[in-house]
Amino acid sequence: MVLDGELKLEALSAIVGYPVKSSKWFQKAIRKELFVNEEDFFDPLYDYDFTHITDGAAAFNRGGERYSRPCGWNRIALKVLGKYKDGDGWLGMGASAWPVSYHGTSIEASHSLKYFYTGVTAGTDFPEFTIVGLVDDERFMYYGSNTRRAIPKTDWIKEKEGADYWDRESQTAIGQQQSFKANIGIAMQRFNQTQGE
Repeated sequence: MVLDGELKLEALSAIVGYPVKSSKWFQKAIRKELFVNEEDFFDPLYDYDFTHITDGAAAFNRGGERYSRPCGWNRIALKVLGKYKDGDGWLGMGASAWPVSYHGTSIEASHSLKYFYTGVTAGTDFPEFTIVGLVDDERFMYYGSNTRRAIPKTDWIKEKEGADYWDRESQTAIGQQQSFKANIGIAMQRFNQTQGE
């Protein structure tokens, strides 16, 4: 989706909670994203489609416990082989094997969690560094370099987390702010933009 300049400012103002007047920072912003390498995380060799299987009253046994297969669901396996120092015996079928368990979440019951990190050069009317956290596209936290505090933005997070949590989040954000500032300095040097224009 492409937004014109005014709509970008309006959207950004809604996210950060105050009016943003200049779009110069867009050209100098650096956004950090979380990347998960699916090949390191998922193990498709052990995926299984149970959507067309009906076991009725059949039960299975593993690790000394009975379990039922997740009929009607599609199993997506996580990569766990070789991840623990005690070896992989717990995955086997013998006495030391762990019981089987399945966790299922329908798409309707799932949630999204996103963090947007923005670092800009000094001299704009926008804070030098901000973090906005969203759950299901609802802003639940905000950090700005002008306050140097992580701030809860919804009632549910205020009720769930106390002052110690927000102190830790603030300290983490201050460290991230320092990294972003250094990265912006490096980017400006590399692109010959050391005058802040």
